[in-house]
Amino acid sequence: MSVSSNSGKIKFGTDGWRGIIADDFTFPNVRKVTRAIASYLETAYTKDRPVLIAYDTRFLADEFAYAAAQVLADIGWTVKITDRDCPTPVIAYNARHLNSAGALMFTASHNPAPYCGIKYIPDYAGPATPEITDTIVANIEGASDALPATNRTERISTFDPKPEYMQFIYTLLDVDKIRSAKLKVKYDALYSTSRGYLDDVLKHCGCDLESFHTYRDVLFGGGMPEPKGEQLVELVAAVQKDNADIGLATDGDSDRFGIVDEKGNFLTPNTVLLV
Repeated sequence: MSVSSNSGKIKFGTDGWRGIIADDFTFPNVRKVTRAIASYLETAYTKDRPVLIAYDTRFLADEFAYAAAQVLADIGWTVKITDRDCPTPVIAYNARHLNSAGALMFTASHNPAPYCGIKYIPDYAGPATPEITDTIVANIEGASDALPATNRTERISTFDPKPEYMQFIYTLLDVDKIRSAKLKVKYDALYSTSRGYLDDVLKHCGCDLESFHTYRDVLFGGGMPEPKGEQLVELVAAVQKDNADIGLATDGDSDRFGIVDEKGNFLTPNTVLLV
């Protein structure tokens, strides 16, 4: 991860660039970083492959995403932008599934509400390698932060990344076995992008589900979009009160998770992965 708070220096790592909105994370700097990414794209892909763009629930994340789309369209790329905020794993899946030139994801993950970020996800759907990010960093200094010279809206379209992803997810699950377990589940979206995804999966699997914070709040309820500790107090209480089997939560862009067991104990992701 790279977090920058110096408006004169944009740092870019495997998790992209993060900064404070209206301090260093501004529309001019977004245009600058987008052009730096575009310069890399021109060395790795042909322009018959679309560039995907997605964003989380943060303040102005959707506007930053569209500003990037305008820059890419002006350069000559076809851009497909999600029709709503989107989990990082979903746009990563689509980056590969749609034979794209990769995806730009606007998110600051589990960072506090004043932050936003942008990262590049290559077409193989995994994190950008150091070789890729080093190239992008080298491109930043010479990249322009100017407004696009043209307004090529015909090259920009919205798309729904959900159907194909959900179809893929169900191939990984034993839905009948989950249904037969008749699980009682508590789910805290923490105002994140997982709403409409994780809760839909749980309902499809026949779970007795209660959900919390399944709407956009750019301040994340005054807390952190991080599924652990004090952010899960309400989830823990709900699990204990109703004798639920499990509690689930996700971070802002839904690439991190937190689990509460039937006794209300928080389980770290590393503990769960061992199971």
